[in-house]
Amino acid sequence: MTDLEMVKLCAKAMGFKPSSKPRHKGIYCRKGSYVVKFDPLQDDAQAMALMKKMEMIVRAELNIRTSEKYWSAMCPGIPTFWTKHGDLNRAIVECVAKMQMAKATA
Repeated sequence: MTDLEMVKLCAKAMGFKPSSKPRHKGIYCRKGSYVVKFDPLQDDAQAMALMKKMEMIVRAELNIRTSEKYWSAMCPGIPTFWTKHGDLNRAIVECVAKMQMAKATA
């Protein structure tokens, strides 16, 4: 799944209507008369808003063997959606995108 596809799915999860013309980074979305550039991969506040709205569980983890740090993001539910990544925003966006894709196919 591309970054743009994940961001569009996250915008829908937030109740925004993504524009039909994607931009280089992020997308412009409309909610009523309000228009916003939505890019939770780069914007920490938007990523945190996603995490709060989806009631996600996020934790930092450390691989003792490699000293690699990464984030685990989980959305509670059946089945549980989760992802791991070195970047917190990407872990959140990937998790929400997976959840939205599952909703669309259900």
